[in-house]
Amino acid sequence: MTASSTTLDCSLRDDTATLRVDGNASARDRVSRIHATVANLVQRGARTVVVDLSNARWLGAAMLGELVESQRTVNRAGGRMRLAGLQRRAARVLAATRLDTVFETTSA
Repeated sequence: MTASSTTLDCSLRDDTATLRVDGNASARDRVSRIHATVANLVQRGARTVVVDLSNARWLGAAMLGELVESQRTVNRAGGRMRLAGLQRRAARVLAATRLDTVFETTSA
């Protein structure tokens, strides 16, 4: 059995960055690059960060932690972060953890 992997694809246009997360976003070793990537995008001038989760199959505790840290980083820089493409299952996880009150979101 092979472990599912998480891949990241990011783009920066003007001051808006889009970070697409594909795969199983649940294991810490697979998602630890997300906060580092967001921090790098902010350092490069991004003030709006859109995290596209439309291809993320699951949001585990590790991913939620990365998203919270990323949100803090973007907020400290005076920017805003939005979660886009949330699948129903991911939206339920955010609601259950009350993180739906922390993140600006759009559904798939």
